Amino acid sequence: MMKIVLDCNVIIGAGLKPGGTCYRVIREVLLNHRCIVSKEILEEYRITINKPRLRKHREPIEMIADRLEKVAEEVTGAVNPFKLADPDDEIYLAAAFSAKADILITGDLAHFPEPFYGTVRILRPHEFLSLYGK
Repeated sequence: MMKIVLDCNVIIGAGLKPGGTCYRVIREVLLNHRCIVSKEILEEYRITINKPRLRKHREPIEMIADRLEKVAEEVTGAVNPFKLADPDDEIYLAAAFSAKADILITGDLAHFPEPFYGTVRILRPHEFLSLYGK
């Protein structure tokens, strides 16, 4: 059982396409791994869900975020020693370091260009499923 942090774009992708890759990632993580969040990550999920461009998809995305909030392990973000192009994404690495997570799953490798940050492996949703999906 691995500890996994999910970038907000995975949550959004799951809500936009039920049954799609991101949806299957979340299902796999919830069934077979430990999902890691922080107060900052949960806040980011909520802010993003409420953006006008997601209005017509808000309900399924909120359901996913609500489920994660209930079952995920919440940690206090540690200091992130790495600087990212988008500082808003550093909350995901901070939570991963705090929990000693194994994997951070993101659909945006431009924001996480390295394959590893310390011991945290960065994977795209389809890569995670091909390696760990059942």
